[in-house]
This record gives sequence, C-alpha cells and structure tokens, in this order.
Amino acid sequence: MNMVEVKQFLASLRDSFRELETLPIPTIAVIDGAALGGGLEMALCCDMRVGGGNKKVKIGLVETKLAIIPGYVLYQASIETMSANVFLFTNL
Repeated sequence: MNMVEVKQFLASLRDSFRELETLPIPTIAVIDGAALGGGLEMALCCDMRVGGGNKKVKIGLVETKLAIIPGYVLYQASIETMSANVFLFTNL
C-alpha cells in the first residue's frame, strides 16, 4: 500500500468504528477467543463487552508493548462510560 491508500484505509476504519459506536441501539461485543489490538478497539466501540465461558479469552492492546499508542478508540473509552453502560443495561 502506498501512503494515499494507507490514509484511505485508516479513514475507512475510523468511519466504521464511529458507525458502530453511534448506532442508535445497544451493541454488545461477545469475545470468545482473542481480542487484541484492533479487535479489542472494535469491542470497545460497543456499549458492552462480554467474555465467553472459554478459558482462551484474551484481551489486550499488544501495540503498547512496542511503545505504540493504540489507535482510534482507546482514548474515547473511559471507565465512567463503561460503568454507566453496565448499569444501564444490567441494573447492577
């Protein structure tokens, strides 16, 4: 990919994450395996995340081990927002 194609791809990816994040219905990410890097960022776009009963569930931002700042979503995903969504959808 050349630089123009990379920029177009990243813009498309950001738009896709934004669309998922702003859906007018509750969204739930079911994680049943590995959600690493972009997979975890996609899950963070949802209102709730559920880890399956699978003991192989792994989540993480592997790029941080390389001192790379995670991409689109992490700066937007705050503990307050996640906690509020858990309360709203589960009444805990």
